Amino acid sequence: MINSVRSKIHEMDIVRALAILAVVLIHSTSDATLEPTEGSLSQMIFYAINRACQFAVPLFILISGFVLFYQYYDNWNGKLACKYFRKRLWRVAFPYVVWSSFYYMFYQYISKSGIKINLHEFFVSFQWGEIGYHLYFMILILQFYLLFPALMTLAKRWTWFRHCLIPLGFLIQGSFYVYKNWVKEIPHVSSLSPTYFAYFLIGGYLGVYCMLFKSWLKSNIIWILPVTFLSGSIYVGMLIESRYSNLLFENTPWYDISVLFYSVGIGVSFLWIGYLLINKSYAPIRWLKSISKYSFGIYLIHPFLLSSYKNFYKPPGAIWEYNLYTLFSFIIVFVGAWFLSYVYHELIKWMLMIYRKRSTQSLQS
Repeated sequence: MINSVRSKIHEMDIVRALAILAVVLIHSTSDATLEPTEGSLSQMIFYAINRACQFAVPLFILISGFVLFYQYYDNWNGKLACKYFRKRLWRVAFPYVVWSSFYYMFYQYISKSGIKINLHEFFVSFQWGEIGYHLYFMILILQFYLLFPALMTLAKRWTWFRHCLIPLGFLIQGSFYVYKNWVKEIPHVSSLSPTYFAYFLIGGYLGVYCMLFKSWLKSNIIWILPVTFLSGSIYVGMLIESRYSNLLFENTPWYDISVLFYSVGIGVSFLWIGYLLINKSYAPIRWLKSISKYSFGIYLIHPFLLSSYKNFYKPPGAIWEYNLYTLFSFIIVFVGAWFLSYVYHELIKWMLMIYRKRSTQSLQS
């Protein structure tokens, strides 16, 4: 039976917070996997950490599928679909235009080449989310938001379709993988929804059958954790072998299968951790909830802070100093992005309060 009461999934706050931590960690350690520490043990460690966090984007796609199907399943109709479009698309489309414009000028500014507006160049990069290295995710999630109403309508209308969400996700993503690797090369694959379709529909299935999933998870976590650890170890191990030896595993079927198992396993494991921690009142748990609340702002702001940090503070020469430089970049950028997001939300809240107060006074007078 499908649960008819759809209260907020508070455990998802823990998952979302851990996912955005992984995003910032990826970008903070990316330079450390290259030239500055070439051949050192610290480079291998940074490389392993960087690659181990690559579950972040698939996990955010899975979260999106989970939350959307969970939130809208019971009461989905034409009126709610219109409300959905206004709410979801506005929340993505408007910030994407604003931040694309900002990063287009910002990256020119820090390169000291002077700011030049080339609309053709801007729109070519804009359509694929390539103005900033993190903005492709906005294009991805926008595609899933556009596809969701059709998927939800089919899931509501046909029981077999609802039951086949996971196989359908595998079929679409697997077919796309076969086509782009063995039939015809496709540009901009990281910005195309079929690359991540399995994650979205796995999340959707779990969202529809959330209560059943919770019961199943409690009974099966004993093997999910070791399978996740094993698939993650295989995935990172293959990448390390590809990087430091002549064995090439990246972009092979085994690589993509291990990524899939690892990312889904991480998502399920994080949800289980969320179930355990969400009702605790410890300070770290409260901070994780705060990170989740401001995760979108952290995502948008952190490349600006990271690029500014690296522009103003050049990397030192000694390896141990460079390691500290990388560690501090993560801490400063993450805390800074969280703080700016917090200030922004408080400012908006204050402005809305002033507006409502004045509106009330105007009506009373």
